[in-house]
Amino acid sequence: MFTQDIEDFVRPVTFKGGDVPITKEQLKKIHQLAKEVEIKPEIVTELMKLMFNVDHSTKLSKIQAAQLIHELLILQKPY
Repeated sequence: MFTQDIEDFVRPVTFKGGDVPITKEQLKKIHQLAKEVEIKPEIVTELMKLMFNVDHSTKLSKIQAAQLIHELLILQKPY
């Protein structure tokens, strides 16, 4: 997967992240899913930058993390 693929994949986000920080469980899930779909960490970082203007998963809000998890789950499903 290349950065251009990620840019084409990203849909506009229609909500703000909120103030509640990401949970430990969400962090674990993001890392687990990225590993399962074989996405390099730098690609996940680029996806977070494009979607939320965030450069590290620990800076995501709970809502943003849920959206990122949702996107990774979509990548996991066969087409």
